[in-house]
Amino acid sequence: MEMFLEFIKYLVPLAALVLAVWLILRMFFRRETEQRRTEMEAADRRNMVVLKTEHAKLVTPVRLQAYERIVLLLERITPDNLVMRLRRTDVGSGEMQGLLLQNIRDEYDHNMSQQLYVSDEAWELVKKAKEETIQLIYNAGAEIKEGEKGIDLCRHVLELASQSDNVPTTLAIKALKKEIKKLF
Repeated sequence: MEMFLEFIKYLVPLAALVLAVWLILRMFFRRETEQRRTEMEAADRRNMVVLKTEHAKLVTPVRLQAYERIVLLLERITPDNLVMRLRRTDVGSGEMQGLLLQNIRDEYDHNMSQQLYVSDEAWELVKKAKEETIQLIYNAGAEIKEGEKGIDLCRHVLELASQSDNVPTTLAIKALKKEIKKLF
């Protein structure tokens, strides 16, 4: 029995020491694991910031160019600019109407991909401006007598455009300017 008590005297402190070492090591490894996780999350956040910055460096110029191209589209299909650019004296009013309408559609088709870089609302204004400009040309053509010259149609288009307080292309350009100021 004495030997058993002697054995227990050594076993209890040894067991307590092993338990204490085990608890300390467990706490140490948990802290290390948590610290590594925190460091990895911080590194991930830094990487995301870098990626967003790099993305912005790549996308921002493309978006700005898209806004520029859309404004150019709108300026080119503004009735007075359109008429001045395509003004021809050697064609009839029907042919001139076709030229004006085809030019609007060509400009629009050429710039359709720019809608990827602007808001849906802005692109809707661009489409609306195009459609209203086309309607203006149709209205002017309907009011021109058969056989008149293309220059007469152009003059009438300009008259109808000047009677409108809100030229659709001008409204769309203003909306694009507001949108781009919000973004940049």
